[in-house]
Amino acid sequence: MRYIFILFLFVMSSACGQIEKPVSAADTTHAQIATLNRTGEVHRKNKNKEKALYYHNQALQKARRYNLYEDQIRSLMGIAHVLKTDDADQSIVHLKNALLLADSIGQQRLSAEIYRSLSEIYRQQANYKQALQALEEHHRIADQLVQNDKDQKIVLLQKTYQRNVIFLVAIAIFVILIILFYDIRKTKKLNAKLHAANLIKDKLFTIIGHDLRNPIGSITDVLALMEHDELTADEQRHMISQMRKQGDVSLEILNSLLSWGQAQLNGITVQPVVFNPSKVITSNITALQGKAVEKSLDIQNQVPADIHLTADQDHFDFVVRNLLSNAIKFSHDQSKITIAANTTESDQIVFSVKDEGVGISAAQQQAFLTDQLDVSFGTKGEKGTGIGLMLSKEFQKANGGAIWLESNTGEGTTFYFSYPNGAARI
Repeated sequence: MRYIFILFLFVMSSACGQIEKPVSAADTTHAQIATLNRTGEVHRKNKNKEKALYYHNQALQKARRYNLYEDQIRSLMGIAHVLKTDDADQSIVHLKNALLLADSIGQQRLSAEIYRSLSEIYRQQANYKQALQALEEHHRIADQLVQNDKDQKIVLLQKTYQRNVIFLVAIAIFVILIILFYDIRKTKKLNAKLHAANLIKDKLFTIIGHDLRNPIGSITDVLALMEHDELTADEQRHMISQMRKQGDVSLEILNSLLSWGQAQLNGITVQPVVFNPSKVITSNITALQGKAVEKSLDIQNQVPADIHLTADQDHFDFVVRNLLSNAIKFSHDQSKITIAANTTESDQIVFSVKDEGVGISAAQQQAFLTDQLDVSFGTKGEKGTGIGLMLSKEFQKANGGAIWLESNTGEGTTFYFSYPNGAARI
């Protein structure tokens, strides 16, 4: 694209400007001869014929030395004008010599001037026949010159029109190429987004058709057993516990699906408010305490209680709940989960959720970076769909922040999510 632009600028500069040519020795000599002839003409008008002849002769000699035929013609015409009244015959000789030179180089304009001068001298000599012939020749050449000028103007106009058409066509092609370039690039981006959206759609239908259907079906099966079979108190408690777990899974998946669908239909709207992030984190720890107790997990909230954050509180609540829920799923029994916050040198505030669980494989980390949904299972078979992480990324982006992770398989995972400068204050 850059080379096309450079080529276009070169064509434009060539069409709109002309390259300056250096002054040659011939141009300098021509200027000197013209000056000598003008000086001779000034002396002729001042009736100083001797000086006039001197300067015209100097010009003629210089023109012959450098074979400048047009300058020789003008010098001879200048001498003829000086001699016109005193020596008409010699004046005619000079004019005829000039005419021969003009004919030899095809200088019709000078020939026309010479014939007019000859006509005047012949009329001065009362040689009207020669004067008329010279005048007719003058008019013939003059008419031909007028016609030639018209023809040249027509040709010039045609060339100008053709050049303008070519120039406009070149501009049009250039503009079309630019439009096509950006259109192709835009189409590629749209195709990539469409492909990613189709992958997400297929995964969502899989989740709805399988991951959401199975736990609900399990609940129905357990209820059918409880309805028709006489169960002991221990068996009932076990079945109720299983139904609660399946219900929790179904509710989590359904909530994620609803949040995702709302974000896709209505877009993500950010409503920033000032709130205490430590309180929101404590609220989520309390809500998920039941799941944590089942694994004897120690959840520590190390976020300072005096920090206030300016962001969308609902989005912050969703991100914390999702990351904390994932940390519980993938933590080993009797391990620790730590939630902390730090301020960077660039005045950003970065929250972290760290667990001591199974960790995340390189393939799953790549899926997280490319917004792909990846179903995974916790240490006790808890299922994760990846919708929550995908939504967390979108919420962080909408709030001007980011989300990333550090993990090695078998060594636990730390999720980080940040907010821009000035979002936090004490």
